[in-house]
Amino acid sequence: MKTKVLVTGAKGQLGSEIQKISGSFPEIDFYFTDVEELDITDPWKVADYLILNKPQFLVNCAAYTAVDKAETDLETATLLNATAVGILAEQAADIGCKIIHVSTDYVFNGRGPRPYREDDRVDPRSVYGSTKLEGEVLCMKNNPEYMIIRTSWLYSAFGTNFVKTMVRLGGEKTELGVIADQIGSPTNAADLADAILTIISSVISAEKQFVPGIYHYSNEGVASWYDFTKAIFDIAKINCLVKPIASEDYPSPVQRPAYSVMNKSKIKLNFGLQIPHWRDSLTEYFQKRNNDMATNQEVLENVKLRAAEWLTDVYDEATKAEVRRMLSNEDPTELIDSFYRDLEFGTGGLRGIMGAGINRMNIYTVGAATQGLSNYLKKEFAGLPEIKVAICYDCRNNSRLFSETSADIFSANGIKVFLFEDLRPTPELSFAIRELGCQSGIILTASHNPKEYNGYKAYWDDGSQIVSPHDENIIDEVLKVKAIDIKFKGDKSLITILGADMDNLFLEKVKSVSISPEVVQRQKDLKIVYTPIHGTGVRMIPAALRAFGFANIINVPEQDVVSGDFPTVVSPNPEETAALSMAIAKAVEVDADVVLASDPDADRIGVAVKNDKGEFVILNGNQTALVFIFYIISKRRESNKLLGNEFIVKTIVTTELIAKIAERNNVDFYDVFTGFKYIAEVIRDLEGKKVYIGGGEESFGFMPADFVRDKDAVSSCALMAEIVAWAKDQGKSLYEMLLDIYLKYGYSREKMKYVVRKGKTGAEEIQQMMVNFRTNPPKELGGSKLKIVKDYETLIAKNLLSREETKIDQKTTSNVLQFFTEDGTKISVRPSGTEPKIKFYFEVAGEFTKRADYDTVEKLADEKIEAIMQELDL
Repeated sequence: MKTKVLVTGAKGQLGSEIQKISGSFPEIDFYFTDVEELDITDPWKVADYLILNKPQFLVNCAAYTAVDKAETDLETATLLNATAVGILAEQAADIGCKIIHVSTDYVFNGRGPRPYREDDRVDPRSVYGSTKLEGEVLCMKNNPEYMIIRTSWLYSAFGTNFVKTMVRLGGEKTELGVIADQIGSPTNAADLADAILTIISSVISAEKQFVPGIYHYSNEGVASWYDFTKAIFDIAKINCLVKPIASEDYPSPVQRPAYSVMNKSKIKLNFGLQIPHWRDSLTEYFQKRNNDMATNQEVLENVKLRAAEWLTDVYDEATKAEVRRMLSNEDPTELIDSFYRDLEFGTGGLRGIMGAGINRMNIYTVGAATQGLSNYLKKEFAGLPEIKVAICYDCRNNSRLFSETSADIFSANGIKVFLFEDLRPTPELSFAIRELGCQSGIILTASHNPKEYNGYKAYWDDGSQIVSPHDENIIDEVLKVKAIDIKFKGDKSLITILGADMDNLFLEKVKSVSISPEVVQRQKDLKIVYTPIHGTGVRMIPAALRAFGFANIINVPEQDVVSGDFPTVVSPNPEETAALSMAIAKAVEVDADVVLASDPDADRIGVAVKNDKGEFVILNGNQTALVFIFYIISKRRESNKLLGNEFIVKTIVTTELIAKIAERNNVDFYDVFTGFKYIAEVIRDLEGKKVYIGGGEESFGFMPADFVRDKDAVSSCALMAEIVAWAKDQGKSLYEMLLDIYLKYGYSREKMKYVVRKGKTGAEEIQQMMVNFRTNPPKELGGSKLKIVKDYETLIAKNLLSREETKIDQKTTSNVLQFFTEDGTKISVRPSGTEPKIKFYFEVAGEFTKRADYDTVEKLADEKIEAIMQELDL
């Protein structure tokens, strides 16, 4: 059996180099994660990931490496360089996993007379060095099976580094001053990656022993930054004069080590490593770079041709200057990324990194989307005297620019535009479309993606995101648009600005969601900590809470700052503990009853409550939806408002406990594909026939009323506060209420796992996995016989025990499989349509008879999920 190795920080320089050479180590089964796959600052998520995947080695390449910025961002630097390391080490130790943690020469003061040994006195002179040292201490303290590898002056073919910067500057300038009085050893990350995997491989084969301790690794030889730059220009044949300068001539907020050469005898002796000289390794770096460029010359030429089209008069001067900069850069990576393909307008709209180019979010790609949508609206609603659209935007950088550009384009096409005066939540856009009788609408947002991203979502006349056949038809129109076709000169007479009046109408509707105003009145001083995580909920959600009657809303001032840079978080995702850490700290300080959060466009909700140990824990998306549905149905039943024509909606991967609650209370429920547009589609089909009372999905979205037709964190936050008040009215916490739901309707534990397979072969492997699951499904899972297989590609459900087949009631097909066992386990398998990954959603039942058993039942459920993963070879 292969040895499992988890690599965190897999998209950084070192992590990327490890990925690149991983195929040379067939004895290892690699798991690569970065911030999107695993939040290493969240101990619960780390524990879950490690328990489920059981790696034998963990290589931590993740770090906060912005040395200068760290001086003014101590909190983030500490979180990533210290706290996260301690979490990884501790959780790894709990499963018997060895950890290899990468550290830095910055732990020394740089005043040593000789190369530093591992046991020399540490004395960091910067925030970066101090936080990395703190990480070393936590690593050693929390896991006895540790290796800490300090390195220096790292560079690679990936990311931003000194070599790439010098190549760029050498191409732009004729003369360059470089510091000559700081001495160290450059390190090719490819060499360090090979060294780490060679060490692991030698331990696996028992050729070498895993000897815990601190080690030093850099390339052999020493150089100043001046020497290093001279060598870069010499090897790369860059004609630029390099002049030596003193450190004092290049002011920096950080005192960098004047001498950071490290003694590498220990790592060479213990593991028999042969370390190349830095100049030899630099030469090999450029040889590989040149070979890769030659291999990709055809791609590069095609990219250059596409980029050249952006130098015509159709494009503005700022865009052309940006394209010229990329074209003149010695390193073509950014150019290729920006022009190798068109940014796809998919069924959900646009989403991508901002910048110039056909694969970036900019006024031209946004403009093409808007022009294509305009063309389709004029065809589809040709019989109307006036076509109307509403436009909304979130806090992200350039969102306002893109929204105003879109308003001009719509109006230039003779379409009436309602444009919000400032950022607003997504649910308010959906409401406004319906309230104003618009035929369409758009919002500029990238939800909880990193700050470099923006996006464009399109809505139809019922306020929901666009579904078939309009989605495919709009895509066809967008694909026809060229830059010269975009009508940028707007008609201001067709643009109306929306503001407080629409806000007030929306808040009145939100207020109508309240089911128990008398409970709120009794518990109006409930302590509610709320954070918008720098996003659009900053005004509307506190206003909604006040409209419900709550008077004690406690904010997190640092996160009330509206900013597309999201300065206090790595990722503005309300399901992640790190994003809620400041709010939870505030909740602990004030002894709050609940923490509420919303993502940047305020459509998804995060909820944290105290558990039975007094610790704040985040409810997962399934639990949040479960609590909402339980409360809505319970209160309607209590007040005799369940008339028999109500219905709820959930997505097929969301917990089956919701369906059980609905069935027991004679409420109709509908299962739909992932996405609130499908929930909205059911509402549209049943309009005037049945009454919608709630719907949600496992990804932290809920919609408590149908005046909005998308995820609604504004109404959901207010209603969740009411639920907490209702629980408190009964002498319970929200956590205890959740446990009581499990006691009444049964316990379930849900987890989701990504499996990533890179490249073309990876995509083929994922396809084959689906073929294998379809043709040869498992006979049992977790010790229980497989009972039902649902195939949403054929829309057939097969009962393997009775041999009966039934049709699945869905309008369209989807490449999704579901397995249901006799004991209530459900596994959903869904490959991504855009990335080389496949998602597995697990739900297992458990025997739960009293609150005190919760931790034990949860542990057993986790073990069962892990066992099933082993059976499926995940």
